[in-house]
Amino acid sequence: MMSVAKHIKPYGIIIYGDFVDFYKLSFHSKDPSRKSSIKAELTEAKEHLDELDTLGAKEKKYVMGNHEYRLERYIWEKCPEFDGLIPSVEEYLGLKERGWDVIQYKKYGKQGHFRYTHDVGVAGQFAHYKAAQAFQTSNGTGHTHRAGVHYFGTVEGDSKISVMFGWGGDKEAADYANETQKKDWMLSFGVSYENQADKCHHVQVIPLINYTAVVNGKLFEAPFTKSTVSQPIKTMDQLLEKQRAINRAETKRLATRKKH
Repeated sequence: MMSVAKHIKPYGIIIYGDFVDFYKLSFHSKDPSRKSSIKAELTEAKEHLDELDTLGAKEKKYVMGNHEYRLERYIWEKCPEFDGLIPSVEEYLGLKERGWDVIQYKKYGKQGHFRYTHDVGVAGQFAHYKAAQAFQTSNGTGHTHRAGVHYFGTVEGDSKISVMFGWGGDKEAADYANETQKKDWMLSFGVSYENQADKCHHVQVIPLINYTAVVNGKLFEAPFTKSTVSQPIKTMDQLLEKQRAINRAETKRLATRKKH
């Protein structure tokens, strides 16, 4: 994703939430052998924000998700006496100092005629249909770990789009869900172009297929592959061969990891 961002040089960035997991504060059953800490998660989040900040985007929006909300919920339910004394996620990450606008969980932001939020109170494969009903205009959501696009219109003849952008997480780390639940989770992100004349957005979901993405006719490969430089796609056979080579490399990498 960073390779794509460096290539297109975005004017704005939107994080759709769950940038921090807060695994230890989850209501789900937790693996006691899993090595994780809130401090380590926040440190990692700061490092990723450092990367995004290098892009020089003029507008940066951070939408709080239900995972970030875990910290606030934990304080309210377990130690309400400390409310206001413990720094918020926004303060821990230094979002204001970094120049990020924050949209709190259960709230939404506006960009032209486009609306964005973490979720509209539902999950599942039809969540973007619910978001279309809720906003009645073009919108984007996170939360479901799925990628999906729903086109709809208005009686005035306007065309709208409702998008789920997938996620960028690790399926193995999501130990609260079984394999049949996770099979439809999609590693993906989105690119949106705003028409300055009418403030309408043209949105594309970019899936990572075998850890590659295609944007503006260029193929981008994941960092663990031999080449991370974007290359023009000449033929579909070339793309498929690259995907097969990347798949072989990833299979070898996983096999090596298991040996250790």
